[in-house]
Amino acid sequence: MLLETRNFGSIEYDDNEVIYFQKDILGFEGLKRYIIVGKEDNEPFMWLQSVDEPGLAFVIIEGADVIPYYRPEIPADELKWLDAKESTSLLIYNIVVIPDNIEEISCNLKAPVVINSDNCKAAQVVLDDTDDYEIKHHLKKDLENYSIERERYKECEGFVRRIYQFTGGLKPMESTMLKQKYKGPYAVSLLIVDMINGFCRSGALSSPRIRNLEMPIFDLTKNILSEGAKNIAFLNDCHTKNSAEFDDFPPHAIKGTKECEIVDSLKVFTRGAAIFTKNSLNAFTNPDFNTYVKQLIKNGTQCFIITGNCTDLCIYQTAVTLKMFLNSSNAKIDIIIPYNCVDTFDSYEHAADLINPLFLYHLKANGIKIVKEII
Repeated sequence: MLLETRNFGSIEYDDNEVIYFQKDILGFEGLKRYIIVGKEDNEPFMWLQSVDEPGLAFVIIEGADVIPYYRPEIPADELKWLDAKESTSLLIYNIVVIPDNIEEISCNLKAPVVINSDNCKAAQVVLDDTDDYEIKHHLKKDLENYSIERERYKECEGFVRRIYQFTGGLKPMESTMLKQKYKGPYAVSLLIVDMINGFCRSGALSSPRIRNLEMPIFDLTKNILSEGAKNIAFLNDCHTKNSAEFDDFPPHAIKGTKECEIVDSLKVFTRGAAIFTKNSLNAFTNPDFNTYVKQLIKNGTQCFIITGNCTDLCIYQTAVTLKMFLNSSNAKIDIIIPYNCVDTFDSYEHAADLINPLFLYHLKANGIKIVKEII
């Protein structure tokens, strides 16, 4: 489709790109169809261009990208207008007013434009129940900070590329090589961290990414056992009801609940395995686990393999503490983490696709060996 506009000339667009407003934009009744026009050199500004009135285009920004504290909660009744089942499908924009005096540039935080990216339904939502956001929020300072942040982002791009190059270049390790390098049935010890129902199956912190670790960890454990390894330990969250950790995370894996149980797919390996509970991120806070690790070293463990979740939390705490413990006694014992057997949860504030490789990169910097997988 071709649209002749006043501001941008001729614009080609696809009908699938058209956003349909279920409720009119305030003051512009009857105009329901729009497309978003963006120009990279004008970032962070975009335009909400009317399809029905080619001379009308609103300047918009993604307020959450420019204003640090802007995280509006869209009322449930408004979500019904948009047929939105999950907030993750919502795109939130704010209309910008550019006056003659550019110093007075502002945007409307009180009435954001909300778009369901799954079906292109949109509405301007008035946030009636909050005084946190202004109808006329002056943008000058936020835009200055945004420009500074963008420069910092550019400086970090090279580092982020190195992180992804690091994980993309990881090589697999054959389980037969473990047997050849680390000789003896007690030479390889496997630690399986927090593969419990509360992170894989149900509960406030359950995650499909963690659930997807079950089969890789099952295959790895089976292979290691077939090569003659004897030592397997499960390190499981098991919190008291008044756990201090619940100040930082939602209540989870409370002692006596099903959330604390090891997932069914891995229970086959619990016979003969050591099982330790922990009331914090770090398994070394359990004195019995400390004793267990010392005994493994005494019995001839030459390599620890660590699997499970979360890479940046319990895995990181356990691996780094173990490495520092080994370093303190000059123990030349390897720690190996297979990339395909660890992961972390994903959320708006916690980008798993970056955090997972970032923390593996940092673990490598601490002397821990990262491999693609053990096959």
